Amino acid sequence: MDRTLQQLGTSFLRRVATDTLLTISEGFIKVRCAQAALDLGWELQEGAGNAPSGPVADFARASAGQIQWTRGPRRAQLPQGSADLCVVSPFTLFLEIKARPDFGTKSQAQFQEMDADVSRCAQHTNVALFFIFDSKIYLSFSGEKTETRGRPAVAAEWFNRYFPKLTQIPVGLWLSLEAVRDGEALSLHFQKTEHSPSHILVLGGRRDTVLQPHAA
Repeated sequence: MDRTLQQLGTSFLRRVATDTLLTISEGFIKVRCAQAALDLGWELQEGAGNAPSGPVADFARASAGQIQWTRGPRRAQLPQGSADLCVVSPFTLFLEIKARPDFGTKSQAQFQEMDADVSRCAQHTNVALFFIFDSKIYLSFSGEKTETRGRPAVAAEWFNRYFPKLTQIPVGLWLSLEAVRDGEALSLHFQKTEHSPSHILVLGGRRDTVLQPHAA
């Protein structure tokens, strides 16, 4: 899965080069991520409720510069809950998308939500992390934050252990590191954007994952 995530991340970063307010809205990030996936020729699934025959979904593909939608029986679903974005072709992949900006309503680290996504990723071989940070708040996750005001952060330990220092993350290249969560080996991939203010994209998934074609 490592190469697949890096392909998606590279396609995404090309899309967001001028989006300086990117981290303010996770919904906007989902749109850019979906566009990046469609650029790669992947097919996406969006849940569309239930029919008498069972759950249905809308499926999106890019064709001749346009997005083509079809509706049919839902083809992929997690045992519990749902993910932010679901790829159903040429393989099945669920993405957990989170953002942390330097300003606005999500400008506190709020490790717990992201920590839950990491735990979920460790449980499933077809679930991947898609995290993006502004540069200042990233320091809370890499353990470099020097401010000590407020209560001690909850669920920060895993991130502080495995996220590299901001200066170690390259621009235009992927830094790949290994991590462990709940007894499972994860691969993490980091890249920093070149524009100012910079964003840090973090992708991750289980190291033993081999993405399988989905049988329609």
